[in-house]
Amino acid sequence: MADKSVDINAASTWNEYFAENGEWEKNCGNDQTRIFAEFFCKHTAIPKQDIVSILDFGCALGDSMPVIHNAFPNTKLYGTDVSTEAIARCMNKYGHLATFFLPDALEQPKSYDIIFASNVLEHFTDFAEHARSLLLKAGYLSIMVPYLETKDGLPLNENSGGHHVRTFDRHSFDFLTDGGHATMINQQIFACPGAWAWPENKRKKRRFLNRIRPLIGLKKKSEPLQLLIEFRKG
Repeated sequence: MADKSVDINAASTWNEYFAENGEWEKNCGNDQTRIFAEFFCKHTAIPKQDIVSILDFGCALGDSMPVIHNAFPNTKLYGTDVSTEAIARCMNKYGHLATFFLPDALEQPKSYDIIFASNVLEHFTDFAEHARSLLLKAGYLSIMVPYLETKDGLPLNENSGGHHVRTFDRHSFDFLTDGGHATMINQQIFACPGAWAWPENKRKKRRFLNRIRPLIGLKKKSEPLQLLIEFRKG
């Protein structure tokens, strides 16, 4: 069960997590951020022409910025995160590439051509409200989340333990297209080796074992996958 005394989305919790040599870096969070950004740039269906601004919502320590900058070299980049520690470290390391700020600044009347929310919304039970709010500020909304993530074979919820509290499938964001407020332009599911997938050095073995498991009465084990789903507002 999750520890009810700890708010996993509190700024203080993430400040500790993002501190230098903290759990984020010990768990290779920097590499994950970079790899997720690489897969976003590889699989996005958003046309690159006329894209002036991109916001990374939940930017962590900003390691997406060099990747996005290379893919969108003439675009103004922005990053936001709830952690003051993360924002300070982002500004120190990547301030030459992007502008960073706390989420309160999202209340200001500014919009972005693309808002990229990578592996953030699974942390919120009220993910739908966050997604709707982001769409209001975006020309395009690009979301990456774990696909069909479970614990002990059950969908995730706030009592599952850990940071992830929501399981997503292909239809989890259909509410964004209800009423014609947005059009879904892209939906892809893929593994992200090095970030969210079976380890590359064990992938062939695990796929081989998956072919054998049904023969001995065992269920196949699912490889961790990512869902990329993108919307154009209006």
